[in-house]
Amino acid sequence: MQEASIEGKEGGIIREDDVVSVIVPLYNGELYIEKCMQFLLNQTYPKIEVIVIDDGSEDGGREIANRYSASDSRVRVLSKVNGGVSSARNYGIDNSTGKYILFVDVDDQIPSNSIEILLSYMSDKIDMVIGKIEGIETNGKILGIRSEEIHKPHIIEPDESYGFLPKEQHLSACGVLYKRKVVKNIRFCEDICIGEDALFHNEIFLQCNKVMMIPEVVYIYLMREGSAFKSSYSPKRFTEIDAWNRICNLYRNNYRAYKAARGEYCVRCINVYKQMILSCKNPIDNEAYLRNEIKDNYKYLKNCRANTKWYLIGKVECISKPLLKMIYYLLHISKNRQE
Repeated sequence: MQEASIEGKEGGIIREDDVVSVIVPLYNGELYIEKCMQFLLNQTYPKIEVIVIDDGSEDGGREIANRYSASDSRVRVLSKVNGGVSSARNYGIDNSTGKYILFVDVDDQIPSNSIEILLSYMSDKIDMVIGKIEGIETNGKILGIRSEEIHKPHIIEPDESYGFLPKEQHLSACGVLYKRKVVKNIRFCEDICIGEDALFHNEIFLQCNKVMMIPEVVYIYLMREGSAFKSSYSPKRFTEIDAWNRICNLYRNNYRAYKAARGEYCVRCINVYKQMILSCKNPIDNEAYLRNEIKDNYKYLKNCRANTKWYLIGKVECISKPLLKMIYYLLHISKNRQE
């Protein structure tokens, strides 16, 4: 009997029984898990296994997930001691069986045809398909936060031509379909709280043959207060600096990409330093270190095509902390008046 198959847009053949493992970390997600399950189980591509990793939840989220598991054989609920989102994702990878891997956070959304779209671009030569992520704030404002420069499908390769430029980047583990064979033994770094997605993604990218970037929106990130995009400074923020140092080291053999990564590293140093001094009244650990890192890496901002804002803020941060606070105070007042 001939196996059913579909032809990908790149000419590859995708068997219709190829399973996509969808890994969903769950920690106190009672308010979101039901809608998340509905988004996933109503996908137009049905051959999925949804692996919900209960990371020590203390609310009713696990019971809701168990209810879906009892009614749909595609859903599995696994429980573990709380260890954070990276630990939960790693546990999910270890217990997944699909040919492809997709990550979905419990409080986000994916369109009903996301998996079908991602698969349609997959082929024997393509090891990863990166879709567009759309951010939606609580007021309904739509923001393009990942791959916003992608207007048509194109292939990138992790060779000397790769420049780590905005149109080539994707810094999230979400909105991406990974072939299991390139994930291999790569796992999320569990001691990094911010930037772990970018590090994981770039480690896998360098294992790929070819990567397809596509213009279709396949993931919707809900930007709530307290999310990583909107939260103010905490010591966990500094782990992002470590993540980006590691990303830079990944590209040491590609000087063009390395310089652009250093520019992105400088942007993160500027942002963390800004949050640090605006949130804390007294000098704190790592303040001098960040100022030095900004000075040493400021020259690389041009390599990552940073906008003028980062040049200005970086220069001010290197000169005067009180002046920086005054500028941000005035910008805050101006923004509030416009709203």
